[in-house]
Amino acid sequence: MSYKQLEMKKTIALTLLFLVMAMTVVAQDPGAPACGGGDPDLSDCPLDSWVMLLAGCGLIITVLYLNNKQKASRQLLS
Repeated sequence: MSYKQLEMKKTIALTLLFLVMAMTVVAQDPGAPACGGGDPDLSDCPLDSWVMLLAGCGLIITVLYLNNKQKASRQLLS
């Protein structure tokens, strides 16, 4: 396994770990009142877990896309 592949795997693992930790911190307290009907910007309503997961997937796809694009650019220059 090359150094670049190891760095990419480490980056993805750390990103996923960060997202999992963030989801547990933002999780809604079961004793808290429901957030229905109020202005979400002015209340303490947390983001849904799927929104965090979607943002994380978008981040990972973006990193992989830019990494592949940089690899292709380097191959053209060589």
